[in-house]
Amino acid sequence: LGRMDWQPTGKDHFFLRYFYQDDPFINAGGSVPAGNWYNVPDTAHSVGADWSRTITSSIVNQVRYSFQQTAILFQGGANPKCVWTTPEQCSANIGIGHNGTDPNLGFGYATNIPQGRTVKVTQAQDNMTWTHGKQTILMGGEWDYQNSPNPFLPDWNGGFNFNSFDSFMAGAGSVTIGNSSGFSVKFREHDAAAYFQDDYKITPQ
Repeated sequence: LGRMDWQPTGKDHFFLRYFYQDDPFINAGGSVPAGNWYNVPDTAHSVGADWSRTITSSIVNQVRYSFQQTAILFQGGANPKCVWTTPEQCSANIGIGHNGTDPNLGFGYATNIPQGRTVKVTQAQDNMTWTHGKQTILMGGEWDYQNSPNPFLPDWNGGFNFNSFDSFMAGAGSVTIGNSSGFSVKFREHDAAAYFQDDYKITPQ
């Protein structure tokens, strides 16, 4: 966490802050004996800047900028190369049914690994305040941009199911293969807004 305040002149004031968070969360899910345990790292970056300028004794203008990126991923672990950028490096999921009353341990990552969510938001804003006697006028505008690539496609490497170990040895089972057209969904959105407000005080109270 870092912060800076700077006032180079009597009319200008600058403010800057930066925030960073990193939580690796090792062995967050899956199974160690089955060799499909994975990590859930999450990171956050946040930057904010502000410039306020007193134009005249009655007019003040403020420009603000902020950027925030938050990401949480389900990947790695047993196979460090099994990450959202290289999903083809992950092993397929293989499930083996019971032989009588004895359970069989399957292997391979779950069909929903790897995956993740990333949210990146940029915001720019301008605000102006004009005060004249009993009247105060506020006006401004804002522009927002969201860029959120979300990597996730179940059954990317396939899911294989066998009723028993004998079926597995014989290669007699069912398979589910996901669509390989694209692993990430790239969500983007632009937003803009403006406002105007006129306040008038009839009395000092």
